[in-house]
Amino acid sequence: MKLYVFETCPFCVRARIMAGLKGLSAQLVYVTPGHIPSELEDRIDRLTVPILVDGETLIQDSTDIIRHFDSYGPPLLPSYGTGPELEEWRKSISSALNALCYPRMPYLNVPELASSGAQGFFENAMPKRIGMTFADALAQSPRLAGEVEAVLPQVAPFLTGSTLNFDTLAVLAELRSLTMVAELRFPENIFRSFHSLVDRAGISPFTPVAACRAVLKPERMTRFPSLERTQYCEGRRCIVEKLDFSLAYGPVLPRMAGYLRYVL
Repeated sequence: MKLYVFETCPFCVRARIMAGLKGLSAQLVYVTPGHIPSELEDRIDRLTVPILVDGETLIQDSTDIIRHFDSYGPPLLPSYGTGPELEEWRKSISSALNALCYPRMPYLNVPELASSGAQGFFENAMPKRIGMTFADALAQSPRLAGEVEAVLPQVAPFLTGSTLNFDTLAVLAELRSLTMVAELRFPENIFRSFHSLVDRAGISPFTPVAACRAVLKPERMTRFPSLERTQYCEGRRCIVEKLDFSLAYGPVLPRMAGYLRYVL
C-alpha cells in the first residue's frame, strides 16, 4: 500500500491521520509538484495528491481514500464529508492561514520543495495565490495570527467529542498546518486535544517558523523592499526598522545589527 503525498498538503494529512488511527501501514511516497511518478504515468493524467495505490486499486481523492482506509476492520467514522459548520470555519480562516503558512513552507525542509526548481516554482506561484509577496505576508504575521486565534475556540467541539468524525480529521489537518506559525498561540484545550489525536495517528507537528527568522535568513535577503514594521520572534518582540536588502550589500547580517532590538 502506497500513499503519494506532499508533506504540507492538509488533504494528504487527513488521509495520513486516518491511516494512523486505523493502524494501517501505508508507505509514504513524497512527490515533486508537477512531476508524475514514473510508475503512475500510465494510470493518471495529472498530479493531484493524495494518491493511494493499494494492490490494483488506485484512488486519487482524499475523501475516497479515507473511506477506503475505514473499510479495513470496524469503521471509525459515521460519514465521509465535512459539515457546514466546519466549512464555514475553514472559509473564515482560509485567507489568513494561507498567508501565514505559504511563506513559511520553504523553511521547513519538506521533500516536495527539496529541489531548487520546485522551490523556485513555489515562490513564484504562491504569492499570486495569497495576493501579496511573501515578505509582506510575513510582515503581517501578528495581525493574521490574531485573526486565526480569535476563531480557534470554535473548533473545540470537533476535537472533544466522544467519537471521531470526518470533521475531526479536517480540523486536525488545518491545525497541523498552523503549527508552523511561531507567532500563533493555541488555546490550551485545543492544544491538548490536537496533540493527543495526532500522536495517536503518528503525525508530527511542524517546527514553528517565526516571521523574522524567515525574513532574516541570509540566503533569502535579496530584493526585499524597505521594511518598517513590527514582527514577533521566538517568544520575544522583535522590532525590525527600515531594512533595505540588496544583493549588492554583501554579508548582510553584520550590517543589520544596528537595526534590531529585542524587547522581552
